[in-house]
Amino acid sequence: MFKKLIFLSVITIILFNTAVMASENNPEITSAPLNPQFVDYQSGLQDSDSKNTIMATSADRNEYPLGLVPSPVDMGHLQHPEPDSNRLFAAQSFKVSYDLRKENRLTPVKDQGNTGSCWTFATYASLESCTYEEGPYNFSENHMKNILSNDNPNDSFDSEQGGNMLMATAYLTRWSGPVNETDDSYNDTSSFNDYTNPDKPVAGHIQEIIYLPTRSNFTDEEYQISDDDYLKEAVMEYGAVYSYFMVKMSAFADNYTTYYYNESAYDGGHAVALVGWNDSFPKEKFNIIPPGDGAFILKNSWGTGTEDFEIGEEGYFYISYYEKSFNDHSGHPAILIATEDADNYDNIYQYDPLGYTDSRGFSNSTTAHGANVFQTVSEEYLEAVSFYTTDTNAVYNVSIYTNLSSSAPVGENLLAQTNGTFAHAGYHTVTLDTPVHLEKGLIFSVVTRLCNPDYEYPLAIEKPLANYSSKASANPNESFISPDGSNWTDVGELNDTNICIKAFTSAPPSKVSNLHATTGPSWINWTWSNPEDTDFNHTEIYIDGSLMSTTSDTHYNLTGLLDGTNHSIGLKTVDTDGYVNSTWVNNTSQTIDVVPASVTGLHDVSSTSDSITWEWSNQAIHDFDHVEVYFDGLFETNVSDFCYTATNLKPAYSYNLSLKTVDRGGNINHTWINDTASTRMQSSPEDPEITSEINKNVSFYAEVSHPGNMTWYVNSTEVQNKTNVNRSYYNSTADKGCWNVTVIVKSESFSANRSWLWHVTDKPDKPSSPPSSGSSGGVGGGGNNGESYANILAKTVQIQKVSAGTDVMYEFDEKDNEVSFIGFRGATNSGQVKATIEKLKDTSSLVDERAPGQVYSNFNIWVGNAAFDAENMKDPVIGFKVSKNWLSENRIMPSMITLFHYGDKWQALETVQTEEDAEYFYFEAQADHFSPFAISALEQETGLAKSSKSQPGDVAEESATETNSENTTDTTKTNSIPAPGVFPILGIFCILYVMRRRL
Repeated sequence: MFKKLIFLSVITIILFNTAVMASENNPEITSAPLNPQFVDYQSGLQDSDSKNTIMATSADRNEYPLGLVPSPVDMGHLQHPEPDSNRLFAAQSFKVSYDLRKENRLTPVKDQGNTGSCWTFATYASLESCTYEEGPYNFSENHMKNILSNDNPNDSFDSEQGGNMLMATAYLTRWSGPVNETDDSYNDTSSFNDYTNPDKPVAGHIQEIIYLPTRSNFTDEEYQISDDDYLKEAVMEYGAVYSYFMVKMSAFADNYTTYYYNESAYDGGHAVALVGWNDSFPKEKFNIIPPGDGAFILKNSWGTGTEDFEIGEEGYFYISYYEKSFNDHSGHPAILIATEDADNYDNIYQYDPLGYTDSRGFSNSTTAHGANVFQTVSEEYLEAVSFYTTDTNAVYNVSIYTNLSSSAPVGENLLAQTNGTFAHAGYHTVTLDTPVHLEKGLIFSVVTRLCNPDYEYPLAIEKPLANYSSKASANPNESFISPDGSNWTDVGELNDTNICIKAFTSAPPSKVSNLHATTGPSWINWTWSNPEDTDFNHTEIYIDGSLMSTTSDTHYNLTGLLDGTNHSIGLKTVDTDGYVNSTWVNNTSQTIDVVPASVTGLHDVSSTSDSITWEWSNQAIHDFDHVEVYFDGLFETNVSDFCYTATNLKPAYSYNLSLKTVDRGGNINHTWINDTASTRMQSSPEDPEITSEINKNVSFYAEVSHPGNMTWYVNSTEVQNKTNVNRSYYNSTADKGCWNVTVIVKSESFSANRSWLWHVTDKPDKPSSPPSSGSSGGVGGGGNNGESYANILAKTVQIQKVSAGTDVMYEFDEKDNEVSFIGFRGATNSGQVKATIEKLKDTSSLVDERAPGQVYSNFNIWVGNAAFDAENMKDPVIGFKVSKNWLSENRIMPSMITLFHYGDKWQALETVQTEEDAEYFYFEAQADHFSPFAISALEQETGLAKSSKSQPGDVAEESATETNSENTTDTTKTNSIPAPGVFPILGIFCILYVMRRRL
């Protein structure tokens, strides 16, 4: 029997624990109790259709309407935060009296007329006071009154006239208002049905409203702070406080100057604005004498009266500190802190147009998760979200998701997350640390986790309530609730319920329009119209798929093109916040297809017994590529030079050469250019060929076995005649071209001759010095800084933001790019700055000579535009790499590697090796500007000094004689050491770059 009892006990414990665990894993959704005064109000509506707008009448008093509807949400649980965490409270001794009228922080008293709209006037009395320094504003109570009345078939409440702070909050936070008084002036007899168009321009956006704890005669014993002290602090810190009390008309003193009532037979509720206090206000001035002195000063909405009957003190009156109904549990004393610009966000996503009507939570918990799922209507940037908190010191966490699961509002992509604490209950907006880019039609979710210290209903919801918010509606897959963030319930299926969560987005700027191209043989000019958006900043210009420039202009000119070639432009707009409209505006256009001109001056310049050389000119053809060579009517070859030699010909025979010109676009000029020439009689031996560069001294050598007269000819013109045998002829002055050099030796006993074909070549002309880094090529510029297009192997572009005092790093990961990074410290706030690297086939066409030593690579670096110069940056550093294979093949030590840059001559930079890997050695060098560069292997004893930051361009001179050390300053040593602070800065860039590469 005992064993059986033990067995049954164990089974009972297991079953009990299982039930408890099941309850903990699936806690029940709970709903907060309704405000008891709201329940009484609903019951009273069954007895009187106008309970909320009672008209008090008497034989000796004017009639004034009452219109306060009790809030359905009971906030009697709210406690004041401790002063340390309460931004509304700064511990202080309060003045005996304080009056916002004397501080000039109030707008004039208004008159609500014969309608129960006091709550709209109290709302705007607070907002206009709290924003007085920004305005003053005068907002339209008429629009709020009519839009929220039950005459409006959409998004309105059930009351005809009355309302409360929660209704005003719903109207303001859904962006129906505030509306300026000038756009909808007050008329107490007007209604929603009088509107032709109820949508009026919104004067601003309300992003935060604080709900203060109700008065309960509470005093914090630790800090000795009372409920009234918190109200006083709120008035001093922010301005008028939305307030309310229950009214018994007979309790007003004459002219409605004072009010106190000590019973419970009220006529109705009335909303006012708290604007000050007087601790010494005599109790004897009240119609019913309270227990002690002291009163709050309230701004009313019954006007100021007439000459015969003044209402209060020009519309203001005093309510005793001992009035128990003042700011009690029936409503929400509130501060409407500020209004933001109406263009702070472009779009709002929401499901709660009627706002906060009830609270939800889970059994035995003060934590709950709520989420709303939205779908974008356009490309946008999510910047902020908003929600209500229902307790003091509520802790929140906000997450943004896309790629949602089929059954929950969370997904694979967590795009943003933020968290914090709100000291006060109310409506709050949280700005995301980084805006989230959302494509058109994208489904995303806003997920909130709210944790209250005490109150078990953390989530504010909108749901239908009889005689209040019966028009509330919801759909499935809109709002979700969860106890733990994993197990979700769709609350849209629970009696038309939605979570009070909103999302705020900003649209990128509009696209450019009217993109049009005008073309020429070598250029395309595009024009367009910029958008009219006030926040438009600039346009990104992509040419043939690569970002070339940014501009706020409406044109871009692309030059140096081949005729008959296609080129595309792509434009994206960017606003002042940096938001990019990802929609491309494109155009592809073709340069005018022009037949190339014919070559000129075709003629033979030399001949032998088996060859003929022709020459011509192509200098007038801007896009010349080559000529098609036909020999005796048959195609022979393509020649891009300006001479051609036909070989293996018959002696003393006539031949015809015909040419057709072809440009770089492949266009052919079909006009024949012809010339006929003949070979010479056969001679021996065969003629050799020589090739040299212009201005190079060349020797032609002839050796004969017998003395004789030796005569030298160049292109059949005699240049030298000697009676004795002269074995050599020297020439270093011939122009570029093909020359026939002939020597004839004659004596009494013999005659002999020999000819050479001499090709003289030259490099293209170059400017004396290249442009500096600020000449062009930065953000806002175009083109390629003058570098020969044919000499550019590849171009790499990066854009970084440059700010004063910050380290800027451009990193380049391309394997074929020798430059690893460019770094410097910003000296000014220059904004977005472009860095361009041009990898070159050969020495830059912008310089006069090759760099010293054995060159590994040539490249140009350009940073910024014409406005961006050396004054905009400090301590520029260049990181680069050199292949180990190249060093090994050329028997070069890493210590020989030097970076050269070109000013008016090549200058060696201080170069240090930083690290190595399996393929490369890595180096860094400091430069004082950006220009053509060359990486070269340089013997240290060449005598070329490396430039320093303090003396750019200096070169140490070698001396064949000793200098007097006593009388000579060692400038070479000084110049080779960078200025103080350079090596620490260089070290910082080294460390940053190495860490990034290894990460």
